[in-house]
Parts: sequence; C-alpha cells; structure tokens
Amino acid sequence: MRQDREAGMRLVAKQIQPLQELDVPEYKESDFDAFWDGAVSAVEEVRLELSDEVIDYPLNGVEVHDLRFAGLDGTPIAAWYLRPTEVAGPCPVVVQFHGGNGSRGRPIDHAVWLLAGYAVVAMDFRQQGGTTGSRTAMDRYGTSHWICGNLEQPHNHYLYHAWTDALLSVRVAETRPGMSPDQVIVRGGSQGGGTAMVAAALNPRVALCLANVPSFCWWEKRVQDKTACAGTIAEYIRRYPDAAETVFRTLSYYDVLHFAGRIRCPLLGSCGLKDTSTPPDCVFAGFNKVQSEKQIEVYPFGVHEVPAVHVEKELSWARSRLAGEAAS
Repeated sequence: MRQDREAGMRLVAKQIQPLQELDVPEYKESDFDAFWDGAVSAVEEVRLELSDEVIDYPLNGVEVHDLRFAGLDGTPIAAWYLRPTEVAGPCPVVVQFHGGNGSRGRPIDHAVWLLAGYAVVAMDFRQQGGTTGSRTAMDRYGTSHWICGNLEQPHNHYLYHAWTDALLSVRVAETRPGMSPDQVIVRGGSQGGGTAMVAAALNPRVALCLANVPSFCWWEKRVQDKTACAGTIAEYIRRYPDAAETVFRTLSYYDVLHFAGRIRCPLLGSCGLKDTSTPPDCVFAGFNKVQSEKQIEVYPFGVHEVPAVHVEKELSWARSRLAGEAAS
C-alpha cells in the first residue's frame, strides 16, 4: 500500500515539476507600464465619492455597511464594508473579489473572515451577478459575455473599468475608520484571484495577496484552448477574424503575466490539477512570474474551486504573516 501511495505521489510530482519550470515569454505592448501607471494615478488622485448606509443585520458582533462608491467613470459600485465590533484597535481588512458572474454576495458569506477578526470590503464587478451597472458603454458586437466588452478598444476594455473599480475598493478599505492601512489583504478566486494579483501589483501598500485558481493568466493559451470565458473570445475571433490582431493586443494589457512581476507582498496561491476553467499551465504561467515570497498550494484532484481546507490554510498563513509584521 505504501508503495502504491509513493507511486501515486511520484505521478503527481511529475505533473507539477514542468508547471513550476514553465517560463512563458511576455508579449506586452511598449506602453503597458505607462498605461497602468496612469490608471493608478487616476485612482489615487480622484476624490472618493462614497455613500454609507448602516443596516440592521442578524449577525451579532458585526457592523454591516451597505456602500456605494463611484468608479472612475462615475458608475456607482455596490460594496459591503463589514467590521467585527469586538476587535480592539486598528483592524486588518480583507478586500474580497468574487468570481465570474457572481456578486458581493450577502454579509453572511464573509463570516469566516469576520470570525477570524478581519474586516471585509467586498465589491460587485460591474455588469455581472450583482446590482452594479456601467456608465461606460460596453460594445459586445452581439456577444453576451462581459469579457467581450469593448474587446477592440485596448485602453477602454471591460477589465480596465473592473480593475480600476477594484483598486478603488482597496482605497475604500484603507480609509475606513478603525482600519489598519498597512494590513490590507486582497483575496479572490478565479476572476477574483486574477484581480487580487493585479491589485497587489498596482498598489504597493497591499500587505498580502491570496490568489486562488486565478483567471486572466496567459490569455494567448486560454483563447487557443477555449477555456471558460476565453471560449467567448475565441468565438468572437471566429466571427470576426479580421479583428484577431486587435483582440490579442487588447488582451496583452489585461494578462496577469504582465502584472505578476510587480507584486512585492507575500502571496499564497492555489491551483487544482484537474481545473479545466483556469488550467494549471495558465495558472502557473502567472504564479511563476511572481518574484516576492510565495507559496502555491497544489490540489492533485482539485477542480475550479477553493476547498475548505485551503481556506483554513489561508487563515493560518495570513495570521502568521501579519503577526510577523507586528513583531518587526
């Protein structure tokens, strides 16, 4: 039996080793850094426009704030700000980014982090499963998926607005009363995992990044393989073959490959070897570009999910890293 187990683990190791050695060439445009530096400046300089309604919620020991903050284009972005009332002094905060077609959820969805003593800021991605719309028109040329919004407009694509919304949500977290601005954690899975990596790359004040089964890594391969939302982009190119070059130019501005090297904070990531939505080679293509302290948990039979055992690892890892910062 032991030999069988060892043989099984050798097979898993053989799958993981080439992933760890994967080095995908970057294909970013010459103005990539200038473009995103300009976006960051816009996010940092804009005056936060915020409405805050405290609501009565049947969860003892938690303040529940129903927020609306303005995106760069003035779109009202729905978000929760949740704070455990029994935490004395400045409180660390998790900025939570949801997966594709989801929403900020309900306050109860974030109870694990509240119970662990963290505040939470959770925003809606515009035009997905929540109540947030978009004041910027998103031309999809007859396609239904948000990822195709302004797909032929490299500097005005859907993800430009979604990711600047995400950066603004980090600013919201940093400026809430009673928050610890040097203990901001960005976290998410799938769409949220890729967005967490981008937020950590573009905001050097982020303390920790928790990036699970991240999407938006190695768009070229994702589109070729037609995985998850990238299949919609492949269909777009099939219908409009003359747009292929422009589409891939647009995607080059929104590939986590090109952001990961800018991450400076510690990162804990996860990957499922049986994930067909964000395949392991694409996930590792992004993770391998990270130069900061990193730990990648690989689940041999994991699919596109964040299992409970991994959330437990996140809680332990984050606590130890923040405790280390406090001691130093």
